[in-house]
Amino acid sequence: QKEVRGANVGDSVNPVGLEGVEALVEWVRREVKEAPAWMRDKIRDPASSLVGIGDAYSIFHVACLLASESVGEARVSFRPEEVWAGLERVCLKNDEELLAEGYTRAVERARSVIPKLVLLY
Repeated sequence: QKEVRGANVGDSVNPVGLEGVEALVEWVRREVKEAPAWMRDKIRDPASSLVGIGDAYSIFHVACLLASESVGEARVSFRPEEVWAGLERVCLKNDEELLAEGYTRAVERARSVIPKLVLLY
């Protein structure tokens, strides 16, 4: 939070505007090391599939919810452009709004929705 916003804002990053999301994406790209060549090749190969394992709070579950037409009918796959579209939809929502819309089941987990999606994107 401090690197992107210039100051600590407490436990939650929400609400975050699109400018904040874009700044976080750029920060992650600068700070996170590039994946090894073998992994990049697998990711780019259309014949490959990536399997994500986790519960209702996992990064993959949140992305599937946001790629769906309805939160009640989570998809089982998503594309990068769907993750970005999901980020755009959750911008400017506070923790309670994210909870009410079904993107998380616990308000204390709502604070991680945007950071998770940015990491995945």
